[in-house]
Amino acid sequence: MNDKMYCNQHSGKKLKVYCETCDQLICRDCMDFKHVKQGHSCVLVKDVANNYKELLASNGKAMEDALTEGNVFLQRLTLTAEQLDRDAENAKNKIAQRKAFVAKKVIEMLDQKAETLLKKVDEIQKGKRASLDRQAEESKLYVENIKTSVQLSKKLVDQGSEVEIISSQKMMLDNANNLLTKREEYFKAPIPVAKLSYTSSTGKEPINEEILRALANSLGEVNEGNKDEDQSKNTDQKAGSRDDKCPLCLCDFADKKTLSKCGHSFCAGCIDETFKHQKKCPVCSQVYGPLIGNQPYGRMYDSHRATSLPGFGLWDTIVITYSFPNGTQGPDHLNPGKPYTRTNKTAYLPRNKEGKKVLKLLKKAFDQKLIFTIARSTTTGRDDCVVWNDIPHKTSTMGGPAKCGYPDPDYLRRVQETLAAKGITE
Repeated sequence: MNDKMYCNQHSGKKLKVYCETCDQLICRDCMDFKHVKQGHSCVLVKDVANNYKELLASNGKAMEDALTEGNVFLQRLTLTAEQLDRDAENAKNKIAQRKAFVAKKVIEMLDQKAETLLKKVDEIQKGKRASLDRQAEESKLYVENIKTSVQLSKKLVDQGSEVEIISSQKMMLDNANNLLTKREEYFKAPIPVAKLSYTSSTGKEPINEEILRALANSLGEVNEGNKDEDQSKNTDQKAGSRDDKCPLCLCDFADKKTLSKCGHSFCAGCIDETFKHQKKCPVCSQVYGPLIGNQPYGRMYDSHRATSLPGFGLWDTIVITYSFPNGTQGPDHLNPGKPYTRTNKTAYLPRNKEGKKVLKLLKKAFDQKLIFTIARSTTTGRDDCVVWNDIPHKTSTMGGPAKCGYPDPDYLRRVQETLAAKGITE
């Protein structure tokens, strides 16, 4: 930084005096011939520079605290947006599964209903995501302004001359105070609720047009909240209050069959048909036997890379490659007989003990066809694509949770919890 600043009014005269009355750097001639005569308070720059240096340093601590709080707030926004995306994907998968169960009786009507629901999911997701993205962008810009102010203040304190500190301190402090007054406005602002869920319903046998419509409506609704748990409780209570009826077809039991783990009963034909698609109790979601998904034919490879992931600096990297050739959708998919195109996906794990454990669990999940499905791609908007199911993967080596990358200290725990819920354990 420049240590020699000269007076604009007196050629060759250095600015060595600070007029407190005018808040201005001046030379000695300005002081003697103008400012002192007007009764201004003038002091030598060298006598007051340290005072302002201490003031700037103290202010920098408050700005650093604000920066830390801002980064935490941005991560909360990112995690909320990620959860919204997972909820949307999960809702779409549940809609597809429910549709497959009842589609054989009312294909055309169910297709119309499913399309309506999927559009509603997209509308809700788009609206809520837009709100989250807008708030995140505004907060990010504010945090960047704080960061810039902190950096400039540090540079001025560490490298600035006395003259530069005096000449810049007012602008720096005013800018910092202006940013700090907006701190609560940004960091205490409520994050809008961004939950999205799918609630299924049961239907009746298709006897007439009225019941056919009711059966189509039994595909369920899309909700802007997490109603799965409440719906499960309500369904459980209803099932318990009508022990003589099958919860699936709502008719008297035909060859009653009671599940061993949870005790819920169904018609043998109803539950056998359900288990063909997914071996889970339709009432409480208790898993029975290995859960088998509808992942298309593909291959899973793993390799070793001699570089570390952020947050796992002591270990190398496991690179997972999933490869799917061109194929045709089967009876368990949304559009049987329609083709889907080839794709390759890559994911990363730390090559430590826990990362190797997760790799083994993912191999089990892949063998049980749980990691991928065929649906609409939320990235491209195209139908009939091989897409991730609801088991989280890190598809980038960096960028944090917002970019599906590292560092993310809770990722290995989260993915194991998701796998355990599907019966995938050591």
